[in-house]
Amino acid sequence: MKRQRHFGVGHSTFGEDTHGMDVKAFGDTTGKYAEWDASSDTFKVVGTMTQTGNQAVTGTHSASGGYTGNLTGNISGYALKSEARTAIAAPGGTTGIISAGVTHVVVTCDDANKVITLPAPVIGLKITLLNGATGYELRSSDPATIGINGGTGSNAESAIAASTVVKIECVSATNWIAATVTAAGVVGVAEVAA
Repeated sequence: MKRQRHFGVGHSTFGEDTHGMDVKAFGDTTGKYAEWDASSDTFKVVGTMTQTGNQAVTGTHSASGGYTGNLTGNISGYALKSEARTAIAAPGGTTGIISAGVTHVVVTCDDANKVITLPAPVIGLKITLLNGATGYELRSSDPATIGINGGTGSNAESAIAASTVVKIECVSATNWIAATVTAAGVVGVAEVAA
Protein backbone atom coordinates (compact mmCIF):
# COMPACT_ATOMS: atom_id res chain seq x y z
CA MET A 1 0.00 0.00 0.00
CA LYS A 2 1.29 3.41 -0.88
CA ARG A 3 1.59 5.83 2.05
CA GLN A 4 0.38 9.32 1.33
CA ARG A 5 2.41 12.37 2.34
CA HIS A 6 1.16 15.80 1.40
CA PHE A 7 3.11 18.94 2.14
CA GLY A 8 1.49 22.25 1.38
CA VAL A 9 1.53 25.84 2.48
CA GLY A 10 0.23 25.94 6.04
CA HIS A 11 -0.34 22.22 6.48
CA SER A 12 1.11 18.75 6.06
CA THR A 13 -0.77 15.45 5.82
CA PHE A 14 0.72 12.05 6.61
CA GLY A 15 -1.26 9.01 5.47
CA GLU A 16 -5.00 9.05 4.88
CA ASP A 17 -8.13 8.23 6.85
CA THR A 18 -7.92 4.61 8.15
CA HIS A 19 -4.40 4.29 6.68
CA GLY A 20 -2.27 6.43 8.98
CA MET A 21 1.46 6.87 9.30
CA ASP A 22 3.72 7.15 12.32
CA VAL A 23 5.33 10.56 12.76
CA LYS A 24 8.13 11.36 15.21
CA ALA A 25 9.74 14.74 15.87
CA PHE A 26 12.90 14.91 18.01
CA GLY A 27 13.99 17.72 20.31
CA ASP A 28 17.54 18.94 20.98
CA THR A 29 17.79 16.98 24.25
CA THR A 30 18.61 13.27 24.22
CA GLY A 31 15.50 11.12 24.50
CA LYS A 32 12.97 13.95 24.04
CA TYR A 33 10.41 13.74 21.25
CA ALA A 34 6.77 13.97 20.17
CA GLU A 35 5.30 10.98 18.37
CA TRP A 36 2.05 10.01 16.66
CA ASP A 37 1.66 6.22 16.65
CA ALA A 38 -0.91 5.48 13.95
CA SER A 39 -1.44 1.82 14.86
CA SER A 40 -2.50 2.70 18.44
CA ASP A 41 -4.02 6.12 17.63
CA THR A 42 -1.82 7.65 20.33
CA PHE A 43 0.03 10.96 20.55
CA LYS A 44 2.96 10.83 22.98
CA VAL A 45 5.19 13.63 24.26
CA VAL A 46 8.40 12.73 26.07
CA GLY A 47 9.55 16.03 27.53
CA THR A 48 7.63 19.11 28.57
CA MET A 49 4.42 20.15 26.88
CA THR A 50 3.23 23.73 27.38
CA GLN A 51 -0.18 24.94 26.35
CA THR A 52 -1.55 28.47 26.26
CA GLY A 53 -5.30 28.69 25.95
CA ASN A 54 -8.07 26.18 26.59
CA GLN A 55 -8.02 22.45 26.14
CA ALA A 56 -11.16 20.42 25.53
CA VAL A 57 -10.97 16.70 26.24
CA THR A 58 -13.59 14.26 25.01
CA GLY A 59 -13.10 10.84 26.52
CA THR A 60 -10.83 9.87 29.37
CA HIS A 61 -7.76 11.86 30.38
CA SER A 62 -5.25 9.94 32.48
CA ALA A 63 -2.30 11.62 34.13
CA SER A 64 0.55 10.67 36.37
CA GLY A 65 2.42 13.40 38.15
CA GLY A 66 0.73 16.65 39.03
CA TYR A 67 -1.29 19.53 37.71
CA THR A 68 -0.68 23.20 38.34
CA GLY A 69 -3.74 25.41 38.18
CA ASN A 70 -7.45 24.69 38.50
CA LEU A 71 -9.36 21.73 37.11
CA THR A 72 -13.09 21.96 36.42
CA GLY A 73 -15.63 19.51 35.11
CA ASN A 74 -16.33 15.93 36.11
CA ILE A 75 -13.18 14.75 37.81
CA SER A 76 -12.86 11.23 39.17
CA GLY A 77 -10.07 9.51 40.95
CA TYR A 78 -8.24 10.58 44.04
CA ALA A 79 -6.63 14.01 44.21
CA LEU A 80 -4.66 14.72 47.35
CA LYS A 81 -1.96 17.21 48.10
CA SER A 82 -0.59 16.37 51.52
CA GLU A 83 2.01 17.90 53.81
CA ALA A 84 3.15 17.85 57.42
CA ARG A 85 3.16 21.05 59.47
CA THR A 86 4.56 21.81 62.92
CA ALA A 87 2.66 24.33 65.04
CA ILE A 88 4.80 27.27 66.13
CA ALA A 89 4.72 29.70 69.05
CA ALA A 90 4.16 32.83 66.95
CA PRO A 91 2.06 32.85 63.77
CA GLY A 92 4.02 33.00 60.56
CA GLY A 93 7.33 31.32 59.81
CA THR A 94 7.28 28.42 57.41
CA THR A 95 6.62 25.28 59.45
CA GLY A 96 3.27 26.48 60.80
CA ILE A 97 1.70 27.78 57.56
CA ILE A 98 -0.31 25.44 55.35
CA SER A 99 0.80 25.74 51.72
CA ALA A 100 -1.57 26.91 48.99
CA GLY A 101 -3.59 24.08 47.43
CA VAL A 102 -2.88 21.54 50.17
CA THR A 103 -5.87 19.33 51.03
CA HIS A 104 -4.47 17.11 53.79
CA VAL A 105 -2.26 18.18 56.71
CA VAL A 106 -0.65 16.14 59.46
CA VAL A 107 -0.10 18.51 62.39
CA THR A 108 2.69 18.06 64.91
CA CYS A 109 2.53 20.09 68.10
CA ASP A 110 4.17 20.05 71.54
CA ASP A 111 2.12 22.84 73.17
CA ALA A 112 -1.62 23.50 72.78
CA ASN A 113 -0.93 27.26 72.54
CA LYS A 114 1.12 26.93 69.34
CA VAL A 115 -0.41 27.94 66.02
CA ILE A 116 -1.18 26.47 62.60
CA THR A 117 -2.11 29.07 59.94
CA LEU A 118 -4.46 28.39 57.04
CA PRO A 119 -3.50 29.42 53.49
CA ALA A 120 -5.06 32.42 51.77
CA PRO A 121 -8.75 31.77 51.08
CA VAL A 122 -9.75 29.98 47.87
CA ILE A 123 -13.49 29.47 47.76
CA GLY A 124 -14.32 25.75 47.69
CA LEU A 125 -10.95 24.60 49.04
CA LYS A 126 -11.40 21.82 51.61
CA ILE A 127 -8.63 20.86 54.00
CA THR A 128 -8.45 17.97 56.45
CA LEU A 129 -6.09 18.39 59.42
CA LEU A 130 -5.02 15.50 61.67
CA ASN A 131 -3.19 15.90 64.95
CA GLY A 132 -1.90 13.68 67.72
CA ALA A 133 -1.82 13.82 71.51
CA THR A 134 -1.44 17.62 71.73
CA GLY A 135 -3.97 20.21 70.56
CA TYR A 136 -3.13 23.48 68.80
CA GLU A 137 -4.58 26.85 67.81
CA LEU A 138 -5.88 27.29 64.24
CA ARG A 139 -6.01 30.72 62.64
CA SER A 140 -6.70 32.17 59.21
CA SER A 141 -4.09 33.92 57.08
CA ASP A 142 -5.51 37.28 58.22
CA PRO A 143 -7.49 36.77 61.46
CA ALA A 144 -8.73 40.37 61.56
CA THR A 145 -10.63 40.02 58.26
CA ILE A 146 -10.86 36.28 57.51
CA GLY A 147 -12.88 34.28 60.02
CA ILE A 148 -13.14 30.71 61.17
CA ASN A 149 -16.82 29.85 61.78
CA GLY A 150 -17.55 33.56 61.56
CA GLY A 151 -15.12 34.68 64.25
CA THR A 152 -12.56 37.38 63.47
CA GLY A 153 -10.19 39.53 65.50
CA SER A 154 -6.60 40.76 65.46
CA ASN A 155 -5.32 37.46 66.94
CA ALA A 156 -8.45 35.30 66.54
CA GLU A 157 -7.82 31.57 66.81
CA SER A 158 -9.85 28.37 67.17
CA ALA A 159 -8.61 25.94 69.82
CA ILE A 160 -8.33 22.42 68.41
CA ALA A 161 -8.32 19.54 70.92
CA ALA A 162 -5.85 16.66 70.91
CA SER A 163 -6.50 13.70 68.62
CA THR A 164 -9.03 15.59 66.53
CA VAL A 165 -9.72 15.62 62.80
CA VAL A 166 -10.64 19.09 61.49
CA LYS A 167 -12.54 19.36 58.22
CA ILE A 168 -12.49 22.96 57.07
CA GLU A 169 -13.85 24.56 53.90
CA CYS A 170 -13.36 28.05 52.52
CA VAL A 171 -16.88 29.35 51.86
CA SER A 172 -16.03 32.95 50.96
CA ALA A 173 -13.09 35.31 50.65
CA THR A 174 -13.61 36.16 54.32
CA ASN A 175 -14.65 32.93 56.06
CA TRP A 176 -13.77 29.29 56.66
CA ILE A 177 -16.29 26.81 58.12
CA ALA A 178 -14.75 24.11 60.34
CA ALA A 179 -16.12 20.89 61.78
CA THR A 180 -14.35 18.43 64.07
CA VAL A 181 -14.34 14.65 64.42
CA THR A 182 -13.03 13.00 67.59
CA ALA A 183 -11.06 9.75 67.70
CA ALA A 184 -14.37 8.07 68.62
CA GLY A 185 -16.02 9.47 65.48
CA VAL A 186 -18.14 12.09 67.22
CA VAL A 187 -18.80 15.01 64.86
CA GLY A 188 -18.79 18.53 66.26
CA VAL A 189 -18.17 22.16 65.36
CA ALA A 190 -14.78 23.82 65.73
CA GLU A 191 -14.61 26.70 68.15
CA VAL A 192 -15.49 30.09 66.67
CA ALA A 193 -12.21 31.96 66.27
CA ALA A 194 -11.79 34.53 69.03
